Amino acid sequence: MRATADSGAGRRLRFGLRQKLIVLVLVVLVPLLALLVYNVYVYFTRLEQDQLTAHVDSAEIAGTSLDRFMHELAQISKTAGIAVVGRAPEATAAQAYLTEVRSHVRISNVALLDLNGRVVASALPDLVGRNLSAEPSFRAARAGASISVSDMRRNASGNLGFAVFTPVERGGRVVAVSGVAVDAKDLGQILPPSLKKSVVIITDKRGDLMYGNRPELANLSERQRRDFRSPGVEVALSGRSFTTPSTRLPYLAGRWLGAQVPAGSTGWTIGIFDSSAAALQPVIEEALLTAAVILAVVAVSLFVARQYGQAITDPVEHLTAVTAEIERGRFDAEVPVTTHDEIGELAVNFRQMQESLKRTIGDVQLLSDSARWMSSTLDLESIANATADYLDRVLGARAAVIVLSADGRPGEARVLAPRLSFDAAQELAAAGEEVAGSLDIQRRGYAVVGIEPSPALAKAVPDARTLVVLPLVVNRKLIGRIDALVGPDVERREFERADVPLAASLAQQVAQAAENARLFEQQRTIADTLQDSLLTEPYRIPELDIGLVYYQATVGGRIGGDFYDFIPIGSDMAAIVIGDITGKGLEAARFTTIGKGAIRAFALEDPRPSSVLGRASRVISEQLGAENFITAVYILFDLHRGCMQYAVAGHPPPLLFRHEAGEVELLPEGGMPLGVEPSSEYVDGHVCMDPGDRLLLYTDGLSEARRGTELFGIERTEAALAAFTTLPVKDIASGIAEAAIAFAGGQIQDDLAVIVLERCEPPRHGAGASA
Repeated sequence: MRATADSGAGRRLRFGLRQKLIVLVLVVLVPLLALLVYNVYVYFTRLEQDQLTAHVDSAEIAGTSLDRFMHELAQISKTAGIAVVGRAPEATAAQAYLTEVRSHVRISNVALLDLNGRVVASALPDLVGRNLSAEPSFRAARAGASISVSDMRRNASGNLGFAVFTPVERGGRVVAVSGVAVDAKDLGQILPPSLKKSVVIITDKRGDLMYGNRPELANLSERQRRDFRSPGVEVALSGRSFTTPSTRLPYLAGRWLGAQVPAGSTGWTIGIFDSSAAALQPVIEEALLTAAVILAVVAVSLFVARQYGQAITDPVEHLTAVTAEIERGRFDAEVPVTTHDEIGELAVNFRQMQESLKRTIGDVQLLSDSARWMSSTLDLESIANATADYLDRVLGARAAVIVLSADGRPGEARVLAPRLSFDAAQELAAAGEEVAGSLDIQRRGYAVVGIEPSPALAKAVPDARTLVVLPLVVNRKLIGRIDALVGPDVERREFERADVPLAASLAQQVAQAAENARLFEQQRTIADTLQDSLLTEPYRIPELDIGLVYYQATVGGRIGGDFYDFIPIGSDMAAIVIGDITGKGLEAARFTTIGKGAIRAFALEDPRPSSVLGRASRVISEQLGAENFITAVYILFDLHRGCMQYAVAGHPPPLLFRHEAGEVELLPEGGMPLGVEPSSEYVDGHVCMDPGDRLLLYTDGLSEARRGTELFGIERTEAALAAFTTLPVKDIASGIAEAAIAFAGGQIQDDLAVIVLERCEPPRHGAGASA
């Protein structure tokens, strides 16, 4: 009987849920209606946008008309100026001609000015002799601008307006400036008739109101016009179009829809506005009608759903609300569903899932944060500090130390202990060593033991009795461990089930980060040693002032392919070489060492540039192979005479700045790079330097500094050398390099070396001997 009753209850339960699911179908109407509302909203938004687009088009058409009008005024001005200058009539005749021009065109005045800004002829006689040299637009026309439009000014007629100035040329040069003055009120003549019902606002380059077609605007005083700030003027003055569906305009009542746009090449702006209510009235009426219909449908749907589906919708809404809270990160949100049906069972399972998800997401977030942090640093101290913080969050660790072995050698371990004294850190590491020695922590993955801390450790970390030892393993090799001391409030079973395995995963991230930091330190030491061997500091040469800078682009160590060397040749000569090898890294450093050593050895035997580079090329070809080569410039400097021989092997050419002439000479390029052709021959170039002359040697990292697809190049290098004429050579070298780096946006893709040599004044006691 009981089984039968339960079976009947189950059938009734299933029947009730089935009916609820039928009613739930009605709820689907709501999102469909919402989608319909959204589509209608988009449709009416587009209608509104069409209104704004139409106003932008009208404003741009009016702006084009204004721009064309300005050019017509410029043509009138230029034609009148050429006529007066060409005929050179007397003042009375010139005035009569200009008066005739004014009578045929709706302008307030036309005048001719000499290059000093003095009015020499004008349709208004009172203006003759006045000096307009302070007018910025006059100065622009005198400088050759084909058309220059002034800002708002008071014309000779006494009305507010503007002037258009144009240069008058004869024989290819400007001999005078002609100008046409126009009253602002006459700008209405250029507007299309279709804009009569709209508000038209025209401003000059400063944003001052030049023209408004409404009486409220046309009757403003000059001060009010200069203080006029219409919405969108600042945007239009910056070269962009401004649109608004509803705004207020100064001195006009109501709200307005429209656009303010740049007006052609004049730098002015023009705005077209209409009443928002009138422009959007048809759109608003249709929108209200459609919204009313949609609301009625929604109301009916919601009423039916509420009446027949509340038994399902309420619990589902509760679960949906809790889901939203969980999505925001509130994993402790309460699930208020208590029904005894399938939804009730779902709520119970949901609570269990909620707890599990809370812990899992927290663990994943912690591991993600730690992985991101560990991969972003190569500093062991930072890794140790981060490890202590994460273990505090995972285990509640009161203290932690990282013990790193020195390549597996006992007795040489390195202990990193953030926030612990030296004695306490050593005590904690000793306790961890004892546990690690008795248990196979690498196989087990971790060890958790109770300990009795030493007095020093108990004082530093009171009430901590549980020690967690985590192995640090990289590529199946134990490189160290983490010893963490945990407080007394640990529930051992749950602690070992969940927290310690998570800490073990964290330890693997720490192991990889520590290994990366160790390898980085090793490679940086090697790279620094190799790079220093390639960059020879110059010995003291009294006859030369030397400026030298080097910037590397490789990440990590400094090692690159650039090199330079200063070789003493007897007492009166010096050899200087700068070069660059293909490639980067240790292999490039090895090849560079070979090339640099060969050049130095051959220089000490026979220092002539062609001989040194020719013999070095054969050696480099044999040692480096066909795929590698070296570019170089070799200079043999006669210190007493100030003359030098040089040869170039596929390297950027040297630049010679002549102090007296203030010019830069490009020394001719030479032969093939070293090692490309074993039989390559090189030609000696000869040039002498006077005291104060400067020679620039550099690698391609300077001339090929890149901004997008554009290179810094030889021309900019020459300009930089010529620009720093007053600086010491050390500052010249730095200035040229920094100019290239700034050109490249602070990021250079190749090493960069710059050497500047300046010949000094020869010592007086040695002048005769040198001669």
